[in-house]
Amino acid sequence: MTYLFKLAHRIAKIRTPLLIAAIALSGCGKGEKTDFLAPNPNGSTPVLQTIRVEPQLGSVRVGDEVQFTATGYSATGALLPVTVDWSATGGIITSDGRFTGVLTGPHTVTARARDRQSVADSARVTVWNSPTEILALVVSPDSAIIEEGDTLEFSAALAMVNGALTQSAAVSWSSSGGFMDSFGRFSAAVAGEYVITAQSVSSLRGIARIFVQKKRRRLQRINIDPTGIQLNPAQTRQFQAAGDWSDGSSAAPDVVWSATGGTVANGLFTAAGTPGSFQVVAREQDGNIADTASVTIVETAITKLAITPGSVSLTPNAPQQFSALAQRADNSWNTVALNWRIVGAGSISSAGLYTAPAAAGNYQVIVGTPGSAVEDTAEVRIETPVATLNQIIVAPSSATVAAGGSRQFSLTGVWSDGGSTAPDASWSATGGTISASGLFVAGSVSGTYTVIATATNGKADTSVVTISAPVLTAVQLTPANSSLQVGQTQQFAVSGSWSNGATTAPAVSYTANGGTISAGGLYTAGSSAGTYSVIAAEQGGTLADTSFVTISTPAPVLAGVLLSPASVTLNAGGVQQFTAVGSYSNGTTGTITISWSETGGSINSTGRFTAGSTPGTYRVVARLSGGTMADTSTVIIASPATLTGLSVSPKPYSAQVSSAARQFNVSATWSSGATTVPSILWTATGGSITSGGLYTPSSTAGTFRVIARHSGGTLADTTAVTLTAAPPPPATLSSVTISPKPVSMPVAGAQQFNASALWSDGGTTVPSITWSATGGTVNGSGAYTAGSTAGTFRVIAAGGGKADTANITISAVAPTVTSFVLSPGSATVPAGSTQQFSTATTWSNGASGGVTVSYSATGGSISTNGLFTAAQAAGTFAVIASCSCGRADTSVVAVSAVSGPTLTSLRVSPKPVSVYTGGVQAFSVTPTWSDGSSTLPSITWSATGGNITNGGVYTAAGSAGTFRVIASGGGKADTSEVTVLNQPQAGNPVTAGGNQPSGFLTAMATKFDFVPPINASLNGWNSRVTGGTIDANNAFTVQDTDAPYGPTVLRIQFPAISNGEHLGGNAPVWLFGGGNFGSGARLYVRVRMKIDARWSNMGNGGTKLMFVRNSSATDNHYTGFNLMETDSPTSMTASAGWQGTGEPGLSLFHRPSTGAVNLVDGQYHDLEWLLTPENPAGSTNGRIDLWVDGVKQNFSYGWENNIRMFNPGDTRRWEGIEIQPTFGGGIKDPPVLSTPLWWNIASVYVSTGN
Repeated sequence: MTYLFKLAHRIAKIRTPLLIAAIALSGCGKGEKTDFLAPNPNGSTPVLQTIRVEPQLGSVRVGDEVQFTATGYSATGALLPVTVDWSATGGIITSDGRFTGVLTGPHTVTARARDRQSVADSARVTVWNSPTEILALVVSPDSAIIEEGDTLEFSAALAMVNGALTQSAAVSWSSSGGFMDSFGRFSAAVAGEYVITAQSVSSLRGIARIFVQKKRRRLQRINIDPTGIQLNPAQTRQFQAAGDWSDGSSAAPDVVWSATGGTVANGLFTAAGTPGSFQVVAREQDGNIADTASVTIVETAITKLAITPGSVSLTPNAPQQFSALAQRADNSWNTVALNWRIVGAGSISSAGLYTAPAAAGNYQVIVGTPGSAVEDTAEVRIETPVATLNQIIVAPSSATVAAGGSRQFSLTGVWSDGGSTAPDASWSATGGTISASGLFVAGSVSGTYTVIATATNGKADTSVVTISAPVLTAVQLTPANSSLQVGQTQQFAVSGSWSNGATTAPAVSYTANGGTISAGGLYTAGSSAGTYSVIAAEQGGTLADTSFVTISTPAPVLAGVLLSPASVTLNAGGVQQFTAVGSYSNGTTGTITISWSETGGSINSTGRFTAGSTPGTYRVVARLSGGTMADTSTVIIASPATLTGLSVSPKPYSAQVSSAARQFNVSATWSSGATTVPSILWTATGGSITSGGLYTPSSTAGTFRVIARHSGGTLADTTAVTLTAAPPPPATLSSVTISPKPVSMPVAGAQQFNASALWSDGGTTVPSITWSATGGTVNGSGAYTAGSTAGTFRVIAAGGGKADTANITISAVAPTVTSFVLSPGSATVPAGSTQQFSTATTWSNGASGGVTVSYSATGGSISTNGLFTAAQAAGTFAVIASCSCGRADTSVVAVSAVSGPTLTSLRVSPKPVSVYTGGVQAFSVTPTWSDGSSTLPSITWSATGGNITNGGVYTAAGSAGTFRVIASGGGKADTSEVTVLNQPQAGNPVTAGGNQPSGFLTAMATKFDFVPPINASLNGWNSRVTGGTIDANNAFTVQDTDAPYGPTVLRIQFPAISNGEHLGGNAPVWLFGGGNFGSGARLYVRVRMKIDARWSNMGNGGTKLMFVRNSSATDNHYTGFNLMETDSPTSMTASAGWQGTGEPGLSLFHRPSTGAVNLVDGQYHDLEWLLTPENPAGSTNGRIDLWVDGVKQNFSYGWENNIRMFNPGDTRRWEGIEIQPTFGGGIKDPPVLSTPLWWNIASVYVSTGN
């Protein structure tokens, strides 16, 4: 499809329904009740009223073909079948509307109804050779709906064959009524349909249609009275809603009431039982205008608690659920938060589930409620029943025993109290004997027999025993130990022990190491000395026995003398150390006594040779003292070396006059290949040089020399030195100038700015420029784009330390709607079913939305949000969307007949849902049919982020993220959002790293996911932990018994909420307990954690990491420092402080602070502390070191070096480390939370050292 075909099709699609609507409007006389949106308003057979040819504007190259179609409409706008006769100018058209271009230029294509020749329509078609030919004049918008007195501005552009549009066209404007100015602005004071015409200088014409409606009264504001109230639970209050209208009236509008914290009907609000701050909302019916009133629900005082049951009798360890209700001052009974405790023995959970103790007795269960002294008590009596024996069980229930073998049998009792203690019983057996303790010894005859146990009360049980043939029980190998020399032999033999007492030798297989062994047991010793094993193993069985053989070898003898080195070259007077060892017959070497001799020099008794002065080849001899064995080495005494060359570096050398000194060096070569540098005499011109070769240039430019000469010799080397005058100083930048300036432009406009430069030497080279701007954006080349806000702004060009500014004045231009589209453009809907329609609005400034849309439809009904419900009559109908911007769009709806009920929707549940990686979640689907039935159609399940069965069971994959589960069937579908979370981990080791001092010992290293969220509905904290247990006192224990100082303990306390306004208290988490650190010990702690970003929206609060010690059960002293502060609404800070209570003489200095160390919300941070307390000797040099993400932090005022934490000589110990989410003064006025706040500790590492 060509661009122009699509353009014309879109224009025609918009215009046609508006034309039909206009015809329908014109057909209604004054006072008539006809519904022109009905398929057949007068009840007669539809009659062809109009024909529409599409595309209305076509184009085709000479010789090519374009397809035209004709559609018939009734007076109501319904589609009708029509047969037409086609005719055309400038080309050839077939009977089915295919036009072939022949002559270039604009031409006409006409379709005329064959049965009604007066009904016809025409379209324009342009036959072209060049794609840049002008095709048409396009008016925008091409259709619109406005109200009386409103103004709408039109624009015109020329459309070329290739699809391009000119930005604007010079046209003259006219209208069929109303007022139209020369700028294309139209308004009308009287409702009706008007035609807007634009004509270019080349006589091209473009038209648009506009419908002017009567002015409507619009609701501008809703006012609820009263605006705020306070109620007790179950109290009521009537609310009223008044309106402010565009015509100045204040009549009550039609509203829809909604509320939180209770129910509301026709404005009458009834408070529920939960205290807190809630809302009552009145929203315009079928609109978006609303007003809200605040409601505060406060509880009345609790006067009585009633526990159920009031008394109960239980057996030991039995459970009993208790519950309680609270009576308030208004005599109402409510469920409230409860505190449970017991007097005596047993345990009770926070939910009131009591577990009886094992001991009988009388006990009490007491219930209370936070913030109240009212309590109630239930009496509990524990009675122990007398147990009776119900059954005895012999184990094993069957056994196979070899003849002569034995088997132990045991007995278990089944008692009425659930016990399993073995009762007193007597044993009997056949086929063998059995002891009083149940040990059965088999006889010698194979067969099947029984073992019977009988209790004193007559209960009995039987086990079946099968006695099999005798079996081998042991293999004996002899001899058990042997001693052989290399190559000697030893005969081994075996005997057996059988279950019936026989000793017949069994068939065995021999294996051995250290030598070889025959199948008959003859062992031959190998050549290596040592202790080895010989094994005889039962053939076809598992029994074996082992003997040991010790092999020895004869002593080694001396075989020769080894002298090293074998040869050496020395200078006259040189020294060489020679060594000599003995070589033995077994390949080893050892120390022997040597007699030394030599030629060409001298050698001492330890083998140290000194070369003589005569060059030549000589030898050194090492001879065994008192023997004839000897070895000889060759010694070459070389002639003395001579100096052959010198080389100076650097070479050549250039520098500025009077510049810094430069070191010169010299290398040497000798006839012997040595490179030792001899004594050198340095001389130089053009400057001075030291005896060590350090050259200092003079102030005179020129070419000079540096010479190195062998002292006492004739060899020398020279390097050339070039000294040049200093260059002139570099030019400096004097100014940067920006142009143009000043500048005025509209919002979203563009302007190119340029920068020029002037240097101190007159140069104009532009340095690297950095552009910046206000009120818009500027790129690196100075291209500025104005923003959307009018005002006075600046563009700045900066470079080389200079800058210049241009002032910009931006003026506002009101945006206009450029496009309004209804989607889908067409749809087929079964009778009784629904179809969702939506609109998209685009403004001239690039914005979208921001308009009010009203819908109307034929062939069914449509809601205010665009949900079309088809009626039962089949046919082709229209859905029309009208925009408050004055535009409208229409979609064609084909309603198809159905023989039975149709599926209108599917609903997947649950939605949304969260699962861990690898977790499973079952989904279900609920259908809705047009006849109200609920039969489930065939469902197809699909999912992302995991897999799902045909039955809707979803299994999450291994990656966290947000995914979807989709159920589809019967042409409908629904989706549930699934959030897959990473599995929490516990107990994984964590390494120290970071800034831990060397020599520290690990005290605790663990990794876990701990999430204690705030849950306002529970009035306190909830916790979710993994890898441990929680007892009745809410203490959580991680299974980490490998820690050197005891297990890790997390202790959780629950804060209270007062009047729904102030959340105070704390929830300390003990990360480490049972420590035994001296007062002088240093502690290192590394914590990786992050805090929910919403903490920063609280009034105050934070989290602390504290080092805690206890002096007594009643006097708790602690020292700690803040980890997080959230007093700022946008950031968190880390600081450190030391605190103590109730101890005379405990010195507290000013609280040290790091200042504002930004910690990014919702992101993990690595925090490290090194605590160096005061030593027992009484000094006051306690110290805190703090790192955030590996960066050392500096405290204010230097207080980190002046911290006193213990009294001098104090020997008490650090006893634990806790992380404490504390709120300081409390969280003030917390927002409504749809999900809990959280803070995560990913890992903790604690170590200690002295």
